[in-house]
Amino acid sequence: MNRNSNAYTFIFAIVMVVVVASVLAFTATSLQPIQNENVRQEKMQNILHTVGIDVERSEAKENFDKYITQQVALKADGSEDKSVDAFKVDLKKELKRPVDKQIYPLYIAEVEGEKYYIVPLRGSGLWDAIWGYISLKDDVNTVKGVVFDHKGETNRTWW
Repeated sequence: MNRNSNAYTFIFAIVMVVVVASVLAFTATSLQPIQNENVRQEKMQNILHTVGIDVERSEAKENFDKYITQQVALKADGSEDKSVDAFKVDLKKELKRPVDKQIYPLYIAEVEGEKYYIVPLRGSGLWDAIWGYISLKDDVNTVKGVVFDHKGETNRTWW
């Protein structure tokens, strides 16, 4: 085949696109479990941060199990749904469901003898969704800490 022909150029471009796309698809698929674990650890890290426990992501699981004493999935009426793993509740999906069918996760922590309730939050931001966690002391009137994060905004805020 003539290397200076248009047909050669198109065939070469098509082959390169297929090869590069295949390599990228394989890489994305094989990295998916690692990405999922990073998201899980970051979620634990953010929950812990609201109660004043600052840890590296690699230490999040160990400290989460140490300080989070209970994970509860609540129905809209306030009753507990024991069939649902609270940690796996996705607020983005829940907010699309009818209000009476939504499930709300609640985390209960004990740090230095004090009890805290950690509530996940989600709402609309200027460019995209904003989510976070707020921890309330046992009196449910005092905020211990909050963490906000976002997809389409410019930075993360921790208080």
